[in-house]
Amino acid sequence: MKKIILIFSITIFLFDCQSRNPIIANNDPSQKMIDSVYVSRHETETLELYTLYYDDGNSLQKIYEIQTEDGSSLSYMYSYDDNNKKYKCFILNNNSADCNRFIFFNYSNRKFYITTTCFSGFCPQKNNIDFDRKILVLDNDYTKGDKDIVIDKTITYIPYSDTIKSIKAHLKILTTTNSPVQRSL
Repeated sequence: MKKIILIFSITIFLFDCQSRNPIIANNDPSQKMIDSVYVSRHETETLELYTLYYDDGNSLQKIYEIQTEDGSSLSYMYSYDDNNKKYKCFILNNNSADCNRFIFFNYSNRKFYITTTCFSGFCPQKNNIDFDRKILVLDNDYTKGDKDIVIDKTITYIPYSDTIKSIKAHLKILTTTNSPVQRSL
């Protein structure tokens, strides 16, 4: 009985390791892994380091990194997937200015985009992002104002306003570090 439990435990452990480690799990070259984008956080006594990674199944790359001392952060916000569009959204919070920028990974062209403006109290409409034209619409998080505004690419900060219902804003392609990262087994 102890042997059966031991063999069963080892089998479950090995299957669990394979599902968690893409190098072990994807040793069949005919299988293609789905692209993965995620944030890693490293904290010390004085600062936090956030790193955005892209894993295409063959290589792991560092895309964007932010080092903060003021409580700012980079974190996953949501995924969007319909028949025409699939992307991930991350929020880049600037705690000092009390505003957010948004980073998007577009699965169709495998490019990263970032808002050109920092917004206070506004979030992207999930179905209203056009990566080809590099524009998006953001809604007011707190109130339903009566104005829709369009902003210029040169505007860097939009403070909260209860009179603004939505903002049409711009994206730019994120200049990435594209630093290859050695995987650990």
